[in-house]
Amino acid sequence: MLILEGIPRVYHFGTCGGRYSALVMELLGPSLEDLFVLCTRRFSLKTVIMIAIQLVSDIVCVPCGHAVCPDTGHGTCYKILW
Repeated sequence: MLILEGIPRVYHFGTCGGRYSALVMELLGPSLEDLFVLCTRRFSLKTVIMIAIQLVSDIVCVPCGHAVCPDTGHGTCYKILW
């Protein structure tokens, strides 16, 4: 099983009791909303840029087939260098 840092592990995805849909996944830490409230509902420009860079690099670094990323034809993703 492939385990990537910063990507939560999904334990269950499907129906629960045949009536309800459920998604059970790992909690990696406080949510962005929790951090936003902790910072008196203001993020600095630097924080916003750092969050954006982390989100983009997480999407690009996940192997193709598990996230949206361009296929190089070899089953690998392009890597963004900052």
